[in-house]
Amino acid sequence: MGAEIVDLTASGNMQMLVTLRGVASLRIMDRTLKSIDEQILPLMQEVSEWTSFDVSSGGEARVASELEKLEYLFNDCGTLQERTGIWAAGDLASFTLKERTGQVRETMVGVTLSGLENDMDDLRLRATLTAYAAITAFKDSKLATFLTDPTCVLRRLFSLNKYLTLMQSLLRSRT
Repeated sequence: MGAEIVDLTASGNMQMLVTLRGVASLRIMDRTLKSIDEQILPLMQEVSEWTSFDVSSGGEARVASELEKLEYLFNDCGTLQERTGIWAAGDLASFTLKERTGQVRETMVGVTLSGLENDMDDLRLRATLTAYAAITAFKDSKLATFLTDPTCVLRRLFSLNKYLTLMQSLLRSRT
C-alpha cells in the first residue's frame, strides 16, 4: 500500500495542500541514493490487478476456475484445522472465505484497483478481493510474503492455490 502525490498547492501561512491517490499494490523496482541528504529512495511501480498475462493465460474462464479452487481449498483447510487443531499457518476456520471477502469488499468501497473497474459484481474484482481475503487468514510470515510480492490476480490465485494445496496435504496427513 502506498500513496501517489497527485498535486501540491501552496495554501498560504507556510502550508501546503496535498492531493493523494491511494495505491493498493506497489512493487519496488529500484533503490536509489539521493545525494543531497544521502537518503535511499525506492523507485516504485504500481502493479495492475488485471494484466495481459491474465488475458493470455485463459482470461476470465481461467480466473473463475482458479477462484473456485481457492474457495474449495480454503474451506477444506479450515475444516482440517478444526479436526487437527493445527493452527501454525493461520486461521482458516474462524471466518469463512465469503465472510472475509465481505470485510475486504467493505474496506475497498470507493477504491479503484489498477486494471479493474468498480463493478463489484465483476468476476475479476471478486477474484481479486477474494484472494486478498484469503491472505488475511495467514500468520505473519506468510501474510508478509503475499503482501510484499504484489502481482496480478491470476498469479496470486496460482500462488494461493499452491500454498493451500500444500497446507491441505500436511493437514490431511495429521488426521
